[in-house]
Order: sequence, then structure tokens, then C-alpha cells
Amino acid sequence: MSDATVVEVRPQARLRRALLLKWRLNTGEPVHYQARWDASEFEFFVEPLATGITANGGRHNMLKVSGNEPNAGPFATTRWERAYQVFETPEQEVYKFGKRLRSIGAHRWDRRARVLEVCSGRGSGLRAWRDLGFTNVVGVDYSAALVFGSAPSANTIIVGDARNLPLATASVDIAVVQGGLHHLFTTQDVDQALAEMCRVLQPCGRFVIIEPWLTPFLRLVHSVCERPIIRRLFPRLDALATMIEEERDTYERWLHAPQEHLTVFHRHIVPELMRRRLGKLVIVGSPVRP
Repeated sequence: MSDATVVEVRPQARLRRALLLKWRLNTGEPVHYQARWDASEFEFFVEPLATGITANGGRHNMLKVSGNEPNAGPFATTRWERAYQVFETPEQEVYKFGKRLRSIGAHRWDRRARVLEVCSGRGSGLRAWRDLGFTNVVGVDYSAALVFGSAPSANTIIVGDARNLPLATASVDIAVVQGGLHHLFTTQDVDQALAEMCRVLQPCGRFVIIEPWLTPFLRLVHSVCERPIIRRLFPRLDALATMIEEERDTYERWLHAPQEHLTVFHRHIVPELMRRRLGKLVIVGSPVRP
């Protein structure tokens, strides 16, 4: 095992009980591990990523994680993650993402494209890409709880930081983020994440950004969620309100600095499509090159 790679994976500090795993990976053979999360056993396999995207020399090797749980429910140990499970089932989320992708014409793009989804969560976006016929898809998410609990059909998900992507330069054709940038703490973090997406994209690659935006529709949703009677009657709206409460600092900062974020977007993206409606900002474009 002299050529083994040792990778440390640590979930968010907010998790109720920290989990630190050292994965020893011999370059060719999958390795089986067993870990404990609170009182339950969780088995998973680690193997090299074999999608044609190679690891960047000075960065972490890319790993494929597959487990024996159908979704992240048992691993959702923060209040936000528990609310996320109530807000949408994986099936509902896959349908939503698929509808979004079709609305921007993704179903007409080259199915051979290598797709990276940043902040991929439990992998519903990856499943939506696969439903459209894209087979070479990979996700990156900071939450080990969601990655470990992702469905096997989600394909490949890597525990990683959007600001320091564990992929090689110019290794993907499409880089997409759906509702992940507004979780970042500062505009500088957003700028760094977009710069990383630019780095891993091919020069002729395609950016897809879908993030919450303070349109009249979203203001209405916020107003409804603030009513206690509505929260008691509708569990899904209560879950949404809980998620907003848990991320209020970053969420409010994001929504109330639109021009600042648009400036950052234009620094990294040449837009081909930009629309703001129904509480979402949608941008499709190409990476800005020096």
C-alpha cells in the first residue's frame, strides 16, 4: 500500500457528531469500509472516479462514494438538513430540476458532455441530468451527510468545497450550480467558487447558474411562510420557513445584494441567457477567459 492515497473527509462543523474518516485508497482496487454514525452502522465503498475527468495534480484525488442508504434522511443531523428532507422528496426534486433543465434547452445539448454539478446535495440534480441522457456527470458537495446518503442512482458525488474544486483544469464541458451559491458566506466566496468553475470548464464550456432572486413572487412566498397558521397547516411551507431561519444570515445577505452579485457573475460569465422570474435568477453562458 505504499502508493495508497490518504484522504480526510470532515462534514460541516454544525453536524451533531463530527465524523472523521481516513480513506486509504490503492489506485486500482475499490476499498470497503464500515463507519458509525451515532448508533447506526453505515457501509460504503470508495473507488477511483472513472468518468474521464482526471484529478488535478496538487489537489485531492476524486472519489466515488456509494452507500447502503436510499437518501440522506438518516444522516440529516442539522435542523436545516432535516427540513430539507421534508420540503421535497428526491423524486419531487428530480422532477423540478429536470423541468428547469428543459426550460433552458439542456435536453438539446450534446449528451456526451461532461457535467459537473456544484453543491449537488443528495444528487437529485445529477439524476435529472441522467434522465435527459447525460451519462458523464459528477457532483461536489460540502455536506458529507448528504453525500454519504445520496442514492446510488445519483452516480458520482465528491465531498468537496466549491471554492477549491477537486477537479483538473479544463476537465468538464458543463458546470452548473442550482441553489448553492447563496449558502456561501461572502461575495468573495461566491467569486472564488465561480473562478473555480471557470478553471475546470473547457474554454468553450457552458455555465448554468440558478439561484434564488428577490422577485415579487419570492416576496409573497416569504410573507406566507411568516404566518404561524400556514406553517401548522402546510408541512412543506413550514420546512421552507425553517430552512430560511437556519440560513437567514447568508440568505438575506444574498437577496439584498443583487447588483454586487451580478457584478461578480459578469466577471466570470458571458451570458447567453439571463432571466429573473418566479423567485429565481437563471444564467446560461460561457466562461470569461483572460
